[in-house]
Amino acid sequence: MEGEEFDALVADIKANGLQEQIVIYEGRILDGRNRFRACKAAGVAPAFRLGVQSPEQSNIARPLITDPVAYVISKNIRRRHLNVEQRQDVLIKLIARAPEKSDRRIGKEVGVDQAGGNKLTDKCRGVYFK
Repeated sequence: MEGEEFDALVADIKANGLQEQIVIYEGRILDGRNRFRACKAAGVAPAFRLGVQSPEQSNIARPLITDPVAYVISKNIRRRHLNVEQRQDVLIKLIARAPEKSDRRIGKEVGVDQAGGNKLTDKCRGVYFK
């Protein structure tokens, strides 16, 4: 995120504070990289949630994260700022990461029905595996 879109996020955080905490997992930002940058630019202290691997440690403030990649996809693929090409890029990366996964499984992870998943994965497999 850059330019006007980032400036708008900075202005919003300045005016309203950080509305959604930044998720940290194994010492790294898993969700909220742009919010973190915007907090720094706005002079607002960022707030964090620590992702955990154990259901016993999990609660509303500490999300359960068993698969960091699936978590990031789930949090980001449905966001409005991703256009079709960006979603396809995510799908290509998913296929490359786990080519053994079925189209149905990948479609479920990215939130498309099986027909849409088949269409997208066929297109992406053709792009990636030429």
